[in-house]
Amino acid sequence: MVRFISLLFLGVLAFTAMPQPAIAKEPTARIKSLYADYQSALALEDLEKANSLARKLWKQSEKLYGDSKQTGDFAYNFAVIGMTLTRKHDSRTGKAYERSIELAHFHGDTSSTISLKRHTAYAMYLLNRRNYKKARSILNNADNISQDSNLTKTAEYAFALSLQAETAYELKLYEEAITYIDKSLHQYASLEKSNTVNARKALVIKADIDAKLGNWQEALAGYETVYMNVDRYFDEKHPYIGRAYVSRERLTSRLLLENKSISEAQIEEALSCPDCWPNFEEKYRPNIQINSLYQIDSVGLVKWPRNTPYLSGFVVYIYDIDNHGKPVNFRFANGSHLYTFDKPAAKLLKRWRVRDLKTGEPVKNVQGLVATISYYSYFQESYADFYGNPTDRRPPEGSAALNNLYSTR
Repeated sequence: MVRFISLLFLGVLAFTAMPQPAIAKEPTARIKSLYADYQSALALEDLEKANSLARKLWKQSEKLYGDSKQTGDFAYNFAVIGMTLTRKHDSRTGKAYERSIELAHFHGDTSSTISLKRHTAYAMYLLNRRNYKKARSILNNADNISQDSNLTKTAEYAFALSLQAETAYELKLYEEAITYIDKSLHQYASLEKSNTVNARKALVIKADIDAKLGNWQEALAGYETVYMNVDRYFDEKHPYIGRAYVSRERLTSRLLLENKSISEAQIEEALSCPDCWPNFEEKYRPNIQINSLYQIDSVGLVKWPRNTPYLSGFVVYIYDIDNHGKPVNFRFANGSHLYTFDKPAAKLLKRWRVRDLKTGEPVKNVQGLVATISYYSYFQESYADFYGNPTDRRPPEGSAALNNLYSTR
């Protein structure tokens, strides 16, 4: 799991949260020159050069100023860039994190917050290196700092909780992991940050645990929550969103192919996510209420879009029913991989027949129904990775495997 840790988060640290050095004395010409070159390298996104310069700044500061705020800040800068470059065997990165934590108290009134951030960053580095036991120890320290300094109502603490959950997951302490996730999600909700990357990442981890424990309905619902909000809140290529796509497909495929006691209706019920867009958007609630009065009959399947690398996607349409009982007037509302699945979804909608839920008779002249169509294949042979690289076993265009699509409404 740790191989999916977001480099985007690290990039934000590297480029927007780099602490500015507070030099107690007038900095030497050497320090000024190195720092100017360092900032230029960051501006050009030349991380290799920035990393080298950050290390020189750290070592110069150690020599000139010893234990100081600026030494800790330079050590932290070097550590963050080093982790962004994912140098798995560079022990200097870990030592830099430890030094930055040791000197965090020089930040005065903000030292607790700075220390908490540095502890969580170091824990991410340790998770990336699969040093789970040490990561757990560092996160326990972060928890103590949060408790002692009244930081338990902050987003930084919520993130630390999600990292504790990830660590417990890797150590196969599943009940402990779920406890941490629930605390983390509660904290994100209280801060109105439930739709951030880190909150969604925690949901994916919880779904992974549910899948391992055989709680397939909860697992699918968790993946669905992340999957359905992909374009609305963050980049669809974020690594943990990729997990939601792929895991959702594989779990559904396994249930359908291996467990004959699980029906498609049960899976569809599990994927009827009340927290997924557009369900939670107030202006669409009337559409969803209207939707609940009718039964949808889907007639036929649509071929997979040509020349697309994706094997997952969703489209949300608002549509009406004409006086012949057929869907018309489609209004695209949301979707993933835009301009890929919207036209095939519209073709599929044209083949739908809408019936009254009580009488079974075709309905006429209804406005404002909402359709959420999710595409993915049942077959493992058709998998591509999330970034669109097809596997060696991918079936040819138009094969039966690619046309076995599952849709939720």
